[in-house]
Amino acid sequence: MYIKRPCLDQLGLFDEKSFGLGYGEENDFCMKASKAGWRHVLCGDTFVYHTGGASFSGSKERLQKQGTETLVKLHPDYLDRVRKHIAEDPARHLRLAVDSAREKVSASRGQTFVKKACAKLLEKVCYPKIFSMLAGLGFAWITKIIIKRKA
Repeated sequence: MYIKRPCLDQLGLFDEKSFGLGYGEENDFCMKASKAGWRHVLCGDTFVYHTGGASFSGSKERLQKQGTETLVKLHPDYLDRVRKHIAEDPARHLRLAVDSAREKVSASRGQTFVKKACAKLLEKVCYPKIFSMLAGLGFAWITKIIIKRKA
């Protein structure tokens, strides 16, 4: 999550007192930012891979439950906003592009196939950095793809 300095200055840091070790503090910050008039922007050519809650080990489920309860207490409209976001699905095209690449990669692990599939995906979706996202997920070992637009 990238936060502009003026937003951070206005709202302050994440609420460690309410959320403790984690799960919910970033959502709380986003809710506060929305209510203060800040806008959220999806950067579709950037991907951050989280290693499945590794930092919370056995406490994950309990912390998630506590975090959600705290969010609902602080922001009664939180769950409705989440439902609305899921229904609208603004990142659908990006998710489908990744799903398509994942299916192609799982069908064949050959490097040549992966290069061609990724190149076609990149050209079709027009997100040159999506390759980095796929490589970060372990789908390919390609170091560089250059796509030139047709004149």
